[in-house]
Amino acid sequence: MSEQTGNNLDKYKQNTLILETQLTAERGNWDGVIANLAGKVKGDIKYLYEVDADIISYKQIITSEMGKYAMVIYKENRTMKSLVKTRFEWYSTKYQINLKSSGDKMKLIEADVADVQYKIDVLDNHIDFLKGCGENLKQMSYAIKNRLELLNILGVS
Repeated sequence: MSEQTGNNLDKYKQNTLILETQLTAERGNWDGVIANLAGKVKGDIKYLYEVDADIISYKQIITSEMGKYAMVIYKENRTMKSLVKTRFEWYSTKYQINLKSSGDKMKLIEADVADVQYKIDVLDNHIDFLKGCGENLKQMSYAIKNRLELLNILGVS
């Protein structure tokens, strides 16, 4: 591996660590948002309509973030496919050991693309987290609607 390739790989790994830090902070932010909304749902009934409006807004933000991260995953998959092709050609023609089996080549290629796959896995995991947050918000919205309906039935305002 050339020095330039090693530097690029180090930069890629550093960028992935920065992304992980950002995603961890984002998870903490969403945990706080969900906890805050849950507290408001249990609070004064005159603010429930505002809380429901906030929930709709947060669900849209989550949908937007999921789309953003899905696009990053798409780009990383393109990068990985290109890298797999390049590495397969390299192992087929320039590698010092003659590898006849495609399986052996693919094992080496998997090791070569592990950092890209790791980044994709981190992003997939974060999208799953955002889906869970969206589901929690959906359930809170149902809870608010049910609570308001119950209060209307009971005549409490």
